[in-house]
Amino acid sequence: MEYIRLGKTNLVVSRVAVNTENLMNAVQSGAISGAEFADIIKCAYEGGINFFNICLPVNAPFIYADLNALLCEVRSSIRLSFLSKAKTGFELEREVQNALECFQIDSFDLYKIQDPGFIPVPNGEDGLYDALEKLRQSGKILHTGFVSDNLNRIKDIVFSDFYEAVLFPFNFLSEDVYMQCADICMENGLVFLADKPLAAGKIKNIPLAVGFFRRSEHALPLWKIKDKEELQQILYFEKNPPAIDEQFFKDLAEEKERLSLT
Repeated sequence: MEYIRLGKTNLVVSRVAVNTENLMNAVQSGAISGAEFADIIKCAYEGGINFFNICLPVNAPFIYADLNALLCEVRSSIRLSFLSKAKTGFELEREVQNALECFQIDSFDLYKIQDPGFIPVPNGEDGLYDALEKLRQSGKILHTGFVSDNLNRIKDIVFSDFYEAVLFPFNFLSEDVYMQCADICMENGLVFLADKPLAAGKIKNIPLAVGFFRRSEHALPLWKIKDKEELQQILYFEKNPPAIDEQFFKDLAEEKERLSLT
């Protein structure tokens, strides 16, 4: 597994990152057990992945006992990211405390705010940004990010110097304007996390998807895996990536055209 430094932060993470949302939903629906969930995360960790995005369970946090035991064991060697949907500073502080208690950890390496329809700034009436700063100063969060599919807002974030990371949908089906936005992030030293690297399941060709991100080295995909088999495929092709040659670009163009017709 290769590792990269995230933007201007001091976080060094694997080139493969895992978004656990689908797995958490599967646990809550009863499709898999908490033990199976923890086993998939352990498999990812043993495969060299050290960056995981987690979210707060909607109910029954006790079902994550197996995951918590694993996090306690490996916490010092992994990086944890969290997505907040808080709308006010009060909600954010309460959410952070609940999340830390739920997962039995002391801090999050990266805490991201879901776009509330505006950019939280210092001294704002919503109090979101000030709450982030308070939590950062207390050591409960180490770095901050912003999540949106609004490209104009993302660009404003890049030049605001208020956040260290951005996350927006990005894959080989993305329009050129998204590609340009990714370049702007790189040029300004922001962490760029790619959401929906498989286009919410539309992309089935994992070798092409992995190859695309190998040539877009400034973008770190958050793979929202659904099971251990998909994880193992991603790990395999990350270790044995396709050659980025004329044939690769031909195959990529053909796949883009095929998917555009579906």
